Amino acid sequence: MNGNNGDTRSNYAKRRAMESVIDSPGGEKLSNRRAAALAGVSHHLVHLVRKERAMKP
Repeated sequence: MNGNNGDTRSNYAKRRAMESVIDSPGGEKLSNRRAAALAGVSHHLVHLVRKERAMKP
């Protein structure tokens, strides 16, 4: 279940919304829950994407 109950956006659309929040100025300083609230996605998705980014060389 995603953080916004009833949200029917695709995973791709959710990731794009979340990445735009993180890539904005000061976005890396936001907590997972705050970034998730701004993007309208689950904080778990934010955690997973940040983890993926950290693993890339």
